[in-house]
Amino acid sequence: MVTPDPPQEPVVRQALIDGKVVYMAVPGLRLDKPFFHLVPSLVELSAADRRVAAKVAPTISLEDMKPVQLVVGGSVAVDRRGVRIGKGKGYFDLEQAMLIGAGLLKSESTTLTLVDDRQVFTDSLQVEMPYDVRMDMIVTQSAIYFGEPRPRPSGVYAEHLTPDKLGEIPALQAIRLVSPRSHDSSGGTLW
Repeated sequence: MVTPDPPQEPVVRQALIDGKVVYMAVPGLRLDKPFFHLVPSLVELSAADRRVAAKVAPTISLEDMKPVQLVVGGSVAVDRRGVRIGKGKGYFDLEQAMLIGAGLLKSESTTLTLVDDRQVFTDSLQVEMPYDVRMDMIVTQSAIYFGEPRPRPSGVYAEHLTPDKLGEIPALQAIRLVSPRSHDSSGGTLW
């Protein structure tokens, strides 16, 4: 699974060249089927661009997806422990929470971010929320860092979703119809 950000286009392109099936989130997760389904034999390499993918790639629902081995996402900044700061909308964490809740992202799956050396902080970033997912690997042009392990969220934390966010993302409507499954150690309700 790769985020639909322009800096990730080379990753998607290379994955398609290597014959890998890629799930790329529909920007804003705004469709009932919130991921583009990029199958190398069915799409051109130009589908690595989210605008092209929107025109040529089918979308897929969580129910029809296969388990995800690798998640590649962008970061504005990341520390060497794997704590990341995104663009502030929360889509990356929400995409992963949806995959986790659907049983598609396991503990052995890897999360990776590709950033410039200048985006890696040696000091610890102190911005983590219970639903934040740490990066397992941070790759720059000159180094690879391995983040510190931390349990992943067990799914989508309902109390951290605004009514606007729930209304904007159709896939969450289906998730909301399921009664809460459990509580995690922080006492948060999971969907």
